[in-house]
Amino acid sequence: MTSDAAIEPYEGWGGYGSSKAALEQLSSILAAENPDLRVYRVDPGDMRTQMHQEAFPDEDISDRPLPEESVPGLLELLTDDLPSGRYRAQDFTRTEEPTGGIRELRVALTVEDLDEAAALYRDALGLSVAKEWSEPEGRGLILDAGPASIELVDQAQAAHIDRIEAGERVSGPVRLAFGVSSVEASASSLRDGGAKAIGEPVHTPWGDLNQRLQAPDGTQLTLFQSAAERPAEKEVV
Repeated sequence: MTSDAAIEPYEGWGGYGSSKAALEQLSSILAAENPDLRVYRVDPGDMRTQMHQEAFPDEDISDRPLPEESVPGLLELLTDDLPSGRYRAQDFTRTEEPTGGIRELRVALTVEDLDEAAALYRDALGLSVAKEWSEPEGRGLILDAGPASIELVDQAQAAHIDRIEAGERVSGPVRLAFGVSSVEASASSLRDGGAKAIGEPVHTPWGDLNQRLQAPDGTQLTLFQSAAERPAEKEVV
């Protein structure tokens, strides 16, 4: 059993968070050394328990789910044949996708002429604009394309995204981005499949948690987890 304190830095939680991080690394190594086993790190999520109340004595935790709401996820791991990895029990039930489930596919295209590309995909193809921006770092727009989306960015914006996610310019003209419910779980699955992590998960200026990986064929992959998918930040009292 683990906790989001293993991956999120909470002030005052050094001992607890470090022990959970060590537990997760040990579990990952055990899984790597024993591919015939299923090794799970399970975060039950925030729960309305005495332990949680004692951690936050001045906080009203009546909005936290009861412990039994984490049970379906635990049963899923016990009864199904899910791959080794990190899971949040409250992120899935028997009728829902596990933590690593894909929420969105986004094809990110770096173009020389953003206006020309917008005229093609937005106007000629008739895709609606979900988001558009023009900043000192660059320009871009996201177009709805049915169950997926297309992100068009100019060279400056592509370089800005690369610097945030990978530390340097690495992307070609096409990059695949996947909206996920857990960046860590999905990154672990991709690494098991042969992908290479280019950087650690980063909190982006636009509010997402992103991680960059590279597929064996060199394709750049971005995993992004929206703020709504992440556990709420905790304030230590």
